Amino acid sequence: MLKVRYMSFIHLAFSLTTCNPVFNIFFTRELQKLLSTRITVNSIDPGLCVSELRRNITGERAVALQAVVDSIAYTSEEGGRSLVYGLVAEQGNEEAVRGKYLSLMKSTETSPFTNSKDGMHVQTKLWVRSLSTCIERG
Repeated sequence: MLKVRYMSFIHLAFSLTTCNPVFNIFFTRELQKLLSTRITVNSIDPGLCVSELRRNITGERAVALQAVVDSIAYTSEEGGRSLVYGLVAEQGNEEAVRGKYLSLMKSTETSPFTNSKDGMHVQTKLWVRSLSTCIERG
């Protein structure tokens, strides 16, 4: 049984933002391995951006999150540039971005864990388990 311990909202938010990009990187690399070289798959991180996506968060969570947004968030335009970069960058040199993690409009090195033997094992296991779950649920 999984033990869940109490975490403050901010701690939880930062834990999830750390975990989700790693999963995104793992999925991107596995998908790129399966596709032809004519198709480029990459993982684009626009960063935390000012937007209306958090409009339904209320109370203490809203106040805490707004403090984070006010201090470090990019504008929607700045975040959007990262998305556009992922679409049009390196045309003619797709190998530079194929299967890569793109942040702040450049190919960025990932954490040592994602490139380690353990990380590669987790990547494969996550991919297989995710596909199994999709197949089971139809």
